[in-house]
Amino acid sequence: MTLYGPVNTDTGMVMNLTDLDEILKKKIMLPLDHRHLNHEVSYFEKRIPTTEQISLFCWKEISESLKKPIQLHRVRLFENPELYVDYYGEELDT
Repeated sequence: MTLYGPVNTDTGMVMNLTDLDEILKKKIMLPLDHRHLNHEVSYFEKRIPTTEQISLFCWKEISESLKKPIQLHRVRLFENPELYVDYYGEELDT
């Protein structure tokens, strides 16, 4: 993933990585890791959990958790080392 925002002059970072790690654990890993997505994650009850759809889910969960002025710029999700999806927040008919 790529974040966009002003660099904090005190820390030299756009966002504290510990805070970002906490968001990823809570919003992505906890609901998705070792889950049968079709049956255990409500987002996928009516969606096929393709790499594209999982990217959309990640975008929604992460972007809603960021505090302004920090913004999500890109989610990159790998299916394998040669195949991945980049999602930039475009509105899609999901």
